[in-house]
Amino acid sequence: MLPAESIPNKIQLALLIFGTATVISLMIVALTWKDEITSDRTPMGIDAFNSTLGFQRVYAAIEANNLAQSARIAAIAGLLDIELHFINSTTQVEAEALKQKYGFQAPVSEIAELDTHRKIYADMEANNVQSAAIIGRLVDVEMDLKSRLSQAFVDTGLQIPDIMFIGRAYSDKAEPGATEILEILDATKDAQDASHRQQRLLAKKQFAQRHTRAFRPRYPRGISSAYAINLRTARRLNRRGLRRMQMDGHDLDFILADMAMVGISLAYAVSPPPIVSLKEKQYLSSSVLQALSMREDDPAEYVPFVDWKETW
Repeated sequence: MLPAESIPNKIQLALLIFGTATVISLMIVALTWKDEITSDRTPMGIDAFNSTLGFQRVYAAIEANNLAQSARIAAIAGLLDIELHFINSTTQVEAEALKQKYGFQAPVSEIAELDTHRKIYADMEANNVQSAAIIGRLVDVEMDLKSRLSQAFVDTGLQIPDIMFIGRAYSDKAEPGATEILEILDATKDAQDASHRQQRLLAKKQFAQRHTRAFRPRYPRGISSAYAINLRTARRLNRRGLRRMQMDGHDLDFILADMAMVGISLAYAVSPPPIVSLKEKQYLSSSVLQALSMREDDPAEYVPFVDWKETW
């Protein structure tokens, strides 16, 4: 039998052991819970100056036998020190075969684009890629892409974006400074006097040289050429892409915009867009392809957005 005076000490020791074990258990549960809720919410933009632009991976979709296309995107990556993960894009022939095999209702061109991006989403899930930038095969890039992305990540603050639109062919009403300059351009469109022409020129110059910002877009368009997503969004896009191919619905651009607009994804857009599609003659202040002598035209002579061609 234990001495009477040792019983309180034994009780205290037991309580100490129990308390320590409880704390450790709660810490393990908390860490597990944290991992579960953040497993596909890894913050974008840890370091935009690294070889993956602040994401875990950078994907580039290319046509398997298009050597010129591969050389162009590889040259951009080489100059800017970007590590690319290549995915072969779905050809029109392959898309037609998918349409016939599964009875897809979407146009062949949209099936090809959606299936290409679904390959990327599937690769993200298979390899647990928490965040990735996706770059189209026909793009040009600003020379200071990394610096611009770094500033954009600062603007998102403590919020963790589900989607970030890096490339964009059209303006957005929420874009910083866009509404003001369009009002000036519209008001001076047919002006003949020198003062109005000077005002117009100054406004265009200031807008073209505006500082990079990240903003919450209202209606993003022309965005499928370059965007970044987290793993949770990749899973959603994979499901939605399949449903869109099964019906005569909307293209990838609409699906991405829809994800941002209906409120199920936190979306940001970079202004001005540091990546543009070569399909559109769109403004760049310092083109990588031009610096590499891989394009003869000068993007600095073009309008910032496709929908500004009439007023610019």
